[in-house]
Amino acid sequence: MREDLIGVRELLLGGLSVFRKRALTIVPLTFLSLTPAAFFLAPFAVVEFIVESEMGILFEIPVITVLGLPVLLAAVILPILLGMGGLLAGGLALTYAVADEDTGIGGAIAKALKNLGPFAWFSAWKEFQIFAGSLLYFPGIVFQVWYAFAPFVFVLEGQRGINALARSRHYVEGRWSEVFKRLFAVSLAPAVVLLVVLPAALMTVMFFVPLLWSFLAILGLAADEMAFPPVLPLLSGYPIGIFLIFLLMVGFFLPYDMICKCMLYKSLRVLEENVSQK
Repeated sequence: MREDLIGVRELLLGGLSVFRKRALTIVPLTFLSLTPAAFFLAPFAVVEFIVESEMGILFEIPVITVLGLPVLLAAVILPILLGMGGLLAGGLALTYAVADEDTGIGGAIAKALKNLGPFAWFSAWKEFQIFAGSLLYFPGIVFQVWYAFAPFVFVLEGQRGINALARSRHYVEGRWSEVFKRLFAVSLAPAVVLLVVLPAALMTVMFFVPLLWSFLAILGLAADEMAFPPVLPLLSGYPIGIFLIFLLMVGFFLPYDMICKCMLYKSLRVLEENVSQK
């Protein structure tokens, strides 16, 4: 039986190994879990439609104001609620897929929808605890470390609400600094990779665009066409390239962070079980 907490190197490399094995399930589920964020754009679309179509003039009529204002509020508030619920369900589905390697995309979504109500209450209470506690007597980082594993307690142990938070805190007690060091290393990994990958990607694009422009110019001269290729269409690839890099970062680091936290949680749980058996 292991009597020490999983090391930083083992945690980071182990997370990569799990990600490689589960990528076909976790990466699509990661992007799927983020799609409900599109609902947050709906209120802006409603307001823009009213402004552009000059329908705002109708609200100067009292009868229309009384009847239409609730509809307008519903059109603004309902998408926000749907977006919040969708993000919660997506996050919970991703947690199920990470925590249980036998769970596929369909199974994770089914489990998430089944337990969405208790998870919404649990998430609200967790955020309230962190916010209120940081205002009263503890730095927020203390609560963040205490409750970092509460979602896995919710998923794997079936604990709900306060019990899940208390169980997560119990695992961390006596090991706060060790746990913090490992969580910090996991959160630092994206920044380190970004510092390496982003400049390299930008340099590649900066090299590729002039090279492509020169190649097209040579083709134009060879065809006796003196007009040089336009630069702006080529430069439009810059934001597209940055967006693709962003997608790659999200598709990797969001599930990778969750995988490492799950591995750390399981290590803490094993240590706790070893102590209880003595």
